[in-house]
Amino acid sequence: MNLSVNKRANGVFLVSAANSDISCASITNNTNGVWVQGASADVSVNQSIIQGNTQGIVNIIAAVVNAENNYWGATDGPSLSPGSGDFISGNVGAIPFASSAQDVHAACGRGADITTLDFENAPGPDGELGTGDDVLLT
Repeated sequence: MNLSVNKRANGVFLVSAANSDISCASITNNTNGVWVQGASADVSVNQSIIQGNTQGIVNIIAAVVNAENNYWGATDGPSLSPGSGDFISGNVGAIPFASSAQDVHAACGRGADITTLDFENAPGPDGELGTGDDVLLT
């Protein structure tokens, strides 16, 4: 999946999602970059840019979220593991990590671009998808 999510409450909200593989994504400036709950299993978020979020990945299930080779907004990796980038919470495997956004672009076979899905004009629960509305991927 190539995805760009910006300025949402939950950038990516996975509920009971099995075999979810997010890669080469840009998940930035959200309250929660990625939120995992329910009966989710085999969730991976790899080779992505996860930065500027209040929390990069929140995992409230027992299974490990594979979050290797991401750039967390800091060269020393995500907060708590051991760096100063976006915070991770719960059972998240984030080592090794990329030390720059350029490393992620190179791993994804891109120059400086990441494919963007435009949620700006997509309908939400009230007929409009606006700032703060969640995008649910199942």
